[in-house]
Amino acid sequence: KYKSVEEACKAGVDAEIVNKQLYDKLFKSTAREDILIVYRALQRASEENHLPAFKRCGNGRRGNG
Repeated sequence: KYKSVEEACKAGVDAEIVNKQLYDKLFKSTAREDILIVYRALQRASEENHLPAFKRCGNGRRGNG
């Protein structure tokens, strides 16, 4: 359990940073284009959506702005 929402969101930031490292490894694990397309989409969602949202939340801002 986390002591606050902000603390939980900061943990989310850390997890999304680790996800980038995971995708870097996954890209090397296959040459199948269909799988790489999915990995790229997931990585993009992590970097462009999840990470910024967790950063906003960790700074005490919630919602779309």
